[in-house]
Amino acid sequence: MTIISAGGAQTSDRWLRGAIFGLLAISLALSLKSLWIDYLTGGDPFRQGDWLINSAAGFVRRSLPGDLLLALSDLMGWSPLAILIGFQAVLLVVLYSQIARLLAEIPARVAFLIAFCPGFVLIFWAADHMGTVRKEMLAFLALCLCALGVIRDSRVRLVAGSVVFVAAVLAHEAMILFSPALAAIYYLHWKNASGRLADVLLAAGTFGAAAVIFLVALKHGQVSQPHLVCQALIHRGLTEQVCAGAINWLGVDSTFAQGTVQKVLSFDRAASGFSMGLFLALCPLFYLASRADRPGVAALGIVLLALPFTPLYLVAIDWGRWVSFHVFSVFVLGSLAFRLKLLRLRDEPGLLPLGLFAVTALFFSPLTMVGLNYGGLVRRLALDVSSVLP
Repeated sequence: MTIISAGGAQTSDRWLRGAIFGLLAISLALSLKSLWIDYLTGGDPFRQGDWLINSAAGFVRRSLPGDLLLALSDLMGWSPLAILIGFQAVLLVVLYSQIARLLAEIPARVAFLIAFCPGFVLIFWAADHMGTVRKEMLAFLALCLCALGVIRDSRVRLVAGSVVFVAAVLAHEAMILFSPALAAIYYLHWKNASGRLADVLLAAGTFGAAAVIFLVALKHGQVSQPHLVCQALIHRGLTEQVCAGAINWLGVDSTFAQGTVQKVLSFDRAASGFSMGLFLALCPLFYLASRADRPGVAALGIVLLALPFTPLYLVAIDWGRWVSFHVFSVFVLGSLAFRLKLLRLRDEPGLLPLGLFAVTALFFSPLTMVGLNYGGLVRRLALDVSSVLP
């Protein structure tokens, strides 16, 4: 085992923290740039279209946030696209700030390994802009707030995170699949706080509200005339292109969705590319588990946190997003376990493996949909730089 002096370890940790900060800044800048391009081009069918679902064709899942957005647009006289993109930008900044806070709570080498994981949002979103500003931002923020609430024994953060989680399920019914991760956070807080009744009531209220919202969404999953949802947006100055994604999907059923998944899997190298991306995303996590004092428990936790999201692979083709859901859950629960000393490192991750994992992540990451992003973040940065050169 490599022996590093205390001074050398402190120096290397500072460099690792600096690399994490650099990645955070680059990832956030690229995500905000993509948002600006969305605004200039009239909105993306999924990145904004999903947020703009409304009840112009009758009440339907995910429509309440869109209805509120359109009501605000009518009240203020501003474009709903401008209001939405402004909200997405603010939400991005807040989420990244909370990710940074949670990364700062854990050992530098652990934080570096997670930050440079191909399936983690900092790499995944920066490498493929199609995965950014989707509604899981709300669920991610909720988990971060609640985890930090446990770490700092802050009821305000716990309540805020719980409210954001309910809002996430209201915005997208699939966010309820983060409930097991949130339940684990609640349990750890309840255990540390000696079983306070207020914490039990908070958990019961949060999951009760989320369950009701989820059941209502299942009952109102489709509309017969999705073009009416689109017309409400066109009437307010948007173009039809923003309706070509999530809004059009309001008119299809689960059978069509499953057929689409099977069709995509038949594409050459799609399944093999995804398998490679999944392997690269999980390798850093299992490597970290192998260095823990209880490697079997850590590895089992990683596997169990993947299970809630397995149904998504059957009904939608955003397989890279589902991987990011899993990895983010591992990040939050793993960070909490390290911070509460439920998990300790038996051996520090070596600098050489850390470097190899980071370089691999910069060049290869999962696509938002089924496949492998060849070139990854390095390719995107190279294309962005070449586009501004004379």
